[in-house]
Amino acid sequence: MDAPGYPRLKLEILRHGIFPSDAAIAALPSNRGAKVVVRDYPTTSGLILRLPGDLYANARLRPDHPEHLPLDHDGARFVLRTRAGTVPVDVLPPPRYALESRRLRSGKSIRMVAMTHADRVRLTPLHGCAYHCQFCNYPPLPYRQNTVEELAEALEIALADRILPHPHVLISGGTPRPEEQEYAFLNQVYASLLRRFPTLKWDLMLAPRTLHAGRHTRRTYDNFVQRLREWGFDALSVNLELNSPVARQRHIPEKDAIGRENYLLFMELAVEHFGPGKVRSVLLVGLEPEEETLRAVDDLARRGVLVELSPFTADPGIFLARHPEPTVEGMESVRERAMELAERLGAPMRPFCVPCSHNIL
Repeated sequence: MDAPGYPRLKLEILRHGIFPSDAAIAALPSNRGAKVVVRDYPTTSGLILRLPGDLYANARLRPDHPEHLPLDHDGARFVLRTRAGTVPVDVLPPPRYALESRRLRSGKSIRMVAMTHADRVRLTPLHGCAYHCQFCNYPPLPYRQNTVEELAEALEIALADRILPHPHVLISGGTPRPEEQEYAFLNQVYASLLRRFPTLKWDLMLAPRTLHAGRHTRRTYDNFVQRLREWGFDALSVNLELNSPVARQRHIPEKDAIGRENYLLFMELAVEHFGPGKVRSVLLVGLEPEEETLRAVDDLARRGVLVELSPFTADPGIFLARHPEPTVEGMESVRERAMELAERLGAPMRPFCVPCSHNIL
């Protein structure tokens, strides 16, 4: 397979998954239950493959999928067996601390607090979520806070158990209840952690919110974004996810209540403070028509937002578990059209972290 075929191969991996051979399983780290992957968010519950050309792909283990790609190990390296031939790949397995579900001093499983994907350590201040997005597996989880001390301990463990040599940190999910005590807790987490680990690069994923619980206005958004920059965050992820009113109301009701225009306003202000390319927004592919996705790409790129397209994943733990996933051809079409549009508008779709692009198109 020549180099131009690898982007297509990535889409096939995202859609069809892989099936490791016995030799591949034996070459992978595993836990006492012989598991080689960790149950995580729908788009990150797999092995990360690095393809030629420095392309990263999240590969779900899907032995029952009729078009899965076999992953093998020839005694010296991992190889992916495709219709066009054998492709050498690097495999980035889950960290040992996650495979073994290591316990923190509080007794809590570290997997409730931290997870590493390639060079990204994800910290989770809130286990569970106040929102009920139908493509996410967080809403059914108990809503609990993870303390600053638990987060710091988990981060230290993750930094000592690195998959790639230069990790960065993403603070993300779930979304807090719109209550003053919840906002105050997260504000303390942000300020304390960044002060405690000043040499690390920090990103934050969040829905539009304000410093204190209250009205969503241009001024209150601007005040909060300024504070995030002062605390030391390097970049923000504010995921619009869906564009059409019908899809937003059906699949992301609480985010729809915030309002699409408020999402765009929040990101516009964030770009003013963080700079172009430092504010990204994920759009889900497969839950609404392609033209709706492209309308969102247009609105985001015009504001200097880095657009990332992520395929809808029908995970068994979500409400939409039986909803069909986008086809490889559909993903390829929207990706090419979106990239051309974003480039024309001066906001090319080039992820600020290449290994983190394992679950985007």
